[in-house]
Amino acid sequence: MGLLDGIDSVLDSGAVEAAVDVGSSAGNWWDTALDWGTTAFQWMEDHPVATRVLGGVVGGAGQYLAKRELQDRESELLRKQWERERRAQMISPGKVSGYGSHVGQFGGGLLTGGPVAGYRGLREREEG
Repeated sequence: MGLLDGIDSVLDSGAVEAAVDVGSSAGNWWDTALDWGTTAFQWMEDHPVATRVLGGVVGGAGQYLAKRELQDRESELLRKQWERERRAQMISPGKVSGYGSHVGQFGGGLLTGGPVAGYRGLREREEG
């Protein structure tokens, strides 16, 4: 049983006529669509190799479009993630209280008043 036999059985069952009766305003359009579909399926049955080629082309185009949409979504997600990270790095801590409280706690090191800085400590000043 071929594809056209299945279509013919649906057409012969009266279901199509019942649908056309219900939607009689679309009668001419419906007949045109059925004629076009019947012709297309007949051509596909007569040209199986061309049908497979066209099917491959349509399938490839569908895969391309799906992959492109996936890449667009991934790109958008990466851009949003980058924006979030950038905003998180630029957060200002606000007012820092007691900032000067460490003054005088450091001393005697190489850079904090030691020989490199040229600072002589209190003991050395008192002795010298």
